[in-house]
This record gives sequence, structure tokens and C-alpha cells, in this order.
Amino acid sequence: MKSTKDSRIIIETTNPLDEAKEIKTIDVPKSNTDLFQEMLFPTDGNRTYSDILFEKTNKTDGANISVSDIQISKLNVISDKEFANFKPTIKGEIDYNIPLLEQTVNSRNFDQLKDPDIIFGQLFKASADYITAIELDMDIIKQSNNGGSNYKLQLREVNYEEGGPPEIRSIVLADLGFSVDDLAKYRQADGKYKFPLFAKVEKDKYYFIGIDNGKIDANQFNYLRLKGNPNGEIFQDGILAVKTKGLTYSTTGDLYFKFFGIKFNEYNGTRILGGTVISDIGRGKGTFKYQPRGNGYDLADLNSYTSDISFDSVKKSFEGEIKTNQASDFSYKFETIFPFAKFHIFAKQPDVTWNQTSILYSFDQKNWQEIPSIEANEILPNEQKIQGIQAFDSTISELIPKNIIYLKFQPKNIDPEKKSWGIGNFIFEADLKL
Repeated sequence: MKSTKDSRIIIETTNPLDEAKEIKTIDVPKSNTDLFQEMLFPTDGNRTYSDILFEKTNKTDGANISVSDIQISKLNVISDKEFANFKPTIKGEIDYNIPLLEQTVNSRNFDQLKDPDIIFGQLFKASADYITAIELDMDIIKQSNNGGSNYKLQLREVNYEEGGPPEIRSIVLADLGFSVDDLAKYRQADGKYKFPLFAKVEKDKYYFIGIDNGKIDANQFNYLRLKGNPNGEIFQDGILAVKTKGLTYSTTGDLYFKFFGIKFNEYNGTRILGGTVISDIGRGKGTFKYQPRGNGYDLADLNSYTSDISFDSVKKSFEGEIKTNQASDFSYKFETIFPFAKFHIFAKQPDVTWNQTSILYSFDQKNWQEIPSIEANEILPNEQKIQGIQAFDSTISELIPKNIIYLKFQPKNIDPEKKSWGIGNFIFEADLKL
């Protein structure tokens, strides 16, 4: 939960008979990010409760409080005296706004993008394994909106050895299309522009970040004037580069930029994936649950993935492209901290017109076993019935408890007429021994 001002709320269980039992009163500090709260509470054995009520103690304090991702679990206890022995819940939280590499001098204007069919930007040496956003400084020179045509902010691979000429490659690792009318939503309070752009990169390897104006009718009256540093000696881990007509040229100076990355929660040195909740339910038993949070950053939770894999935030699904002689797959590595002997898989095909998916599991990445699926029917909100959609709902038990499992996802029985495949509504759960 988060709040626009410091506030306080009462949390109660209620039922349709207006019977209520207070769980807890908590202070909610002002925060722009969600704060995790955990409460253990008994219910009245003589009554049944169906709802959870959140109510401010001071309804006129002006605070807007939002509550999200509520989870309720039945505990394996006889009395609330056992609460004292419970282990705290371990929750995967990711900070997507960790400052990384930057060059903040912005005293020079760069006008390269006023010429047509230009890709202009910055070579840099990656300082971390993930990039989540980049901040640039620019002026918008605008006489028209170019019919809403899009610029493309692109992260590309590059061939470059320090001191030698660069070559911006055609391989695009991440891109974001935007028109000049879109820029207002990326503008920060200080006038800079911060663009969300997720990519997994290799630390200490060189890459290129830049803007492609190939779809724009660029001229001296319609272009983006980037800002930066005229002295290329200040920033040592990269250079400015321009690509036009297939050729790459370096130029003096560096752009103003700030890169942002990721920080995962850890437990005793083990990384906790962002969609994870590990809970004690009492008497030596626990649960491990992982579910993607539903945004492009869910790619960061993957152990591996091919370059075609993306996350569709509308379908809430991972998607891949089927191409001849080209692999398409992704995988998870779940470290459950505590051992498990039983796990559960839930998932479904995002679109019945797509190719179906194989889900395989392994404990050593050598011996893989396929998880069975069924073809089910689904009723959409508009009452349309979809037949034959692939679904997974499997429980698998092991004789020897494990605390690491790998899951691999890949297209199954490829139909050459179907160019897409993927998986949605994915949940992994395991029964833990604490």
C-alpha cells in the first residue's frame, strides 16, 4: 500500500451481516512506492467472514491511500499463540530505478537529427546486467507533428574497440517508438526526458543507444536537438556515433544521459525474483508462490531468453516468434530457499490462434521432463466461447526434496502457418518444508 500523505487505517474482517472483527490499526507513511505489510490474525470460530475492510481513522486528512495485491492464506495453527514462532514472509521486490552510468554535462546542442534517415546516439560500456530506463536532454524543434510519425529510441549491439572506428549493428535489443506529441508523458520536472527501455545486457560490453528518425520528415524546422558535452575527453567509456546509408561515423563529444537499472531483493545471498512470495503457514510448513507482475520488467525474472521473447502487458503473457532455423524459448530458475517435494504449475495459451507451448522441468538442466497440458474451453466476458485453448494445471511430486528447479518454455508441434507462441496466466507454487 502507498499514500499521498501520512495517514492511519483500521483493517477489519466483515460479513454481509455487518459483523466485524478488527485485525490491526496501522500507520501508512507518505510514499510513492508500495510498502509491504504482513498481519497474522485469528478469526472468530463462531462467525464466517467474507470481506476485508480498509478504513481511514481520519477521513478528512486528505490522504489518498491505494492498496494492491492482497493475499490471504489459511494457516496451519490451532491458536494464535503459535504466531510467535512464525518466520517473516520473504517477498520479491525489485527497485527499477537504480542509477547507473551517467554523463550530465549538457552545454552543447547536437543537430544531427535535422538530416533525414539518421541514427544518432551514444556508444557506452554497460556497467550492469540490466537497463530499465534512460534519461536524455533535448529540445523539440517542431513546426508540425509529422502526421504522428514515430521516432525510435533504440538500444543496439555495436562492434567497437577503444580507439577504433565503431560499427552500429542492425541487431536491436530494445526499442521505443514515440511521436513528438508523446514526449510530454516522458518529461521530468527538471525538463529532461526519461524513457522506459528494458534490456538485458552484458556488463563491460559496448552498446549503442540512440534515436532513429527514418520515419520522420526531418528538416531544420522539425527535429529533436539532443544536448550533451562538447568535450569527448570527459566521458571515457564511449563516444558519439552517427549511422547513415549503412555506414557509421564517430563524432566529437558525448550526449547527456543517465542510465537506470535493477536491484533485486536477496535472502542469504539468494536472489528473490520480483513476483515471489515465500510464506510460513505454521507447524513447519510453508508456501512458495511466483506470479509475473504483468509488465515488461518481468523479463528480468527469466533465467534465459532468446532475443524474440517479449512480454505483452495487455495479454499478460510472454510471446515468441516462430522463424525457420531460429530458436525461440525462455526459462526460469526458481530457488525456493527451503526444500520442497511437491510443486504446481498453472498457465494457459494467450491466444488460441497461436502455436501451443511445451513446459519442461529439470533439477539439473540435463534431464528434462515435459509437464502435461489439456485443451479446455473458455468463456470470455462478452460470453464468446473459445474451444481448444491449451491449459496447464498440474501437481508434481518428488521423492527427494529439492530447493532449485528449472522450467523451460518452447513452442510445441510447430505449425508453420502460426508465427507466434507464448504463455499467459503463469503461476508456479511449491509446498515447502521449513
